[in-house]
Amino acid sequence: MAVSDAAAPMPLDWRLAAKRILRSPLTTIIMILAGILCGLYYPTFAHAISPVAQVYLNFLKMVVLPYLVSSVIFSITAMVQDPKSVRYLGKVGIAVLVVSFLAVLVSGTYSLILKPGQIENPQSRIELGEFINSQGSVSTDLAFPFQPPPPTADPNGGHSIFLDLLPNNVFNALA
Repeated sequence: MAVSDAAAPMPLDWRLAAKRILRSPLTTIIMILAGILCGLYYPTFAHAISPVAQVYLNFLKMVVLPYLVSSVIFSITAMVQDPKSVRYLGKVGIAVLVVSFLAVLVSGTYSLILKPGQIENPQSRIELGEFINSQGSVSTDLAFPFQPPPPTADPNGGHSIFLDLLPNNVFNALA
């Protein structure tokens, strides 16, 4: 082997590099932060690409979630049929009950101490009441946005037709 061959850089395999980058947990965290920043600083762009996100969520609801539920059901069925794992299921069940009880206890204690939803300042109560009354007779979906909402597009736009092709639930679409 010549000296010049040893010093030559290795050829970069782009497919391998892309696979390593896309499978990295750091990439996921960076993309989540990029999505949050995009929504905060470029709301019109985020609203424009929202059909892509809706398609992705519809695919998740249609394919992945039923697959996960069925795999959990089949796994539990296999565990119940195995005599060695039955005693572990009892321990897991007790652990779930204990953790659930502790979660209720801690959240109940914090809500009694912090009293969320209680407004001490009378002026704040008056302003909140005026805001609620200005929304009409029935206003159960109050939202306080950070920014004014972007102008809404025509609901009969091209992407709404595409979104209607992808059902949220396969079984509701078949019914």
